[in-house]
Amino acid sequence: MRRLALVPLVSLLAACGGGGDALTIYLPQRLGPQGPTGQRVPVLMPVERERRATMSRVHQAVLEVMAGPAPAERTRGFLDTMELSTRLLGVSVAGNVATVDLAGAEPNYLGSAAIIYSVTERTGVERVRLLLDGRRCCVYTHRATAWPGALERRTFRGWTGEPCRLRNENRCRGN
Repeated sequence: MRRLALVPLVSLLAACGGGGDALTIYLPQRLGPQGPTGQRVPVLMPVERERRATMSRVHQAVLEVMAGPAPAERTRGFLDTMELSTRLLGVSVAGNVATVDLAGAEPNYLGSAAIIYSVTERTGVERVRLLLDGRRCCVYTHRATAWPGALERRTFRGWTGEPCRLRNENRCRGN
């Protein structure tokens, strides 16, 4: 009898995102003295969010990056990733490629990388097309043209803001 009484409660918690499934996103964090020697820029670090069962992992990952750090995360040095005027127009996934269409302020390199790492974390997505008002944006070649294809984690390999746990060398202490 008790088992039957728990079924509606478990179903309700799962629908509200209380199913216990975590979503990992990446946000920039100032590491201070705990960071690698010579680190001058924030590093993307993983942050856990409660998974919402009513939304795709990819869509939620983008929204969580745009929302930025929670108050407790701010006290640990986590920083905003996007301008407040940046809006999400849509997210779609075809195969292993996600398309994220934004409007408003264009994300900088750090914000773009945060989206790529977050969207490609345990979602089945390997590459991401970033658009601003339907046009390629956000990461540019040396010729100042938008990156020609979809972005992937290896696009950011060797960058100083690359997540510590994914670096081959110069790992952050404690990660």
